[in-house]
Amino acid sequence: IRNTFAILAVRGGKTDKALEAALEAKETLKRGAAAEAFARVNDKDSRSKMKALLKKETDNEIKLLVATALVSEARDKELVPDMIRLMAEVPQPKSWAAEEILWRLAGEEAPNLPAGTDKTAREKARDEWLKWWTTNEKKIEMAKLDQESSYGLTIVCETPLRGGLGRIAAIGNDGKERWSVKSL
Repeated sequence: IRNTFAILAVRGGKTDKALEAALEAKETLKRGAAAEAFARVNDKDSRSKMKALLKKETDNEIKLLVATALVSEARDKELVPDMIRLMAEVPQPKSWAAEEILWRLAGEEAPNLPAGTDKTAREKARDEWLKWWTTNEKKIEMAKLDQESSYGLTIVCETPLRGGLGRIAAIGNDGKERWSVKSL
């Protein structure tokens, strides 16, 4: 559904009126879905409007959805610190996408702690990620986000029926094996 909304948000240079109206909805689910769709679409005006929405929106979950979409889809490096700050305000699992983006950008230099489930742990993770960002911002290549993430891989565990050895494999969206462990 989220992918469909992103496809429908702007077609032929025109915004979808129903999604545009949903940006003003009282229901956060509707407002968030519409805002994320406009942030994900490859349209400069829509993305500018969603950056402006970040300043006026009061719901942190919606702000995190929009910031995450603008960082991942528009490669908007300027919003990474906002995304990091918002992760502390939104409990897991709703902040998983932002954390995944940071892990992909940081690679081996990522802070060694999860976002956490309670407020104190999320604030500690936020502080560590902000420290990492301050140290590494200038050398971060947003193109790292073009690489396949672990999200979207299918893990397959094969066990033979009549003895023998099994294996575990990761299969990408294209059906090709990314890695495997055999002789289990």
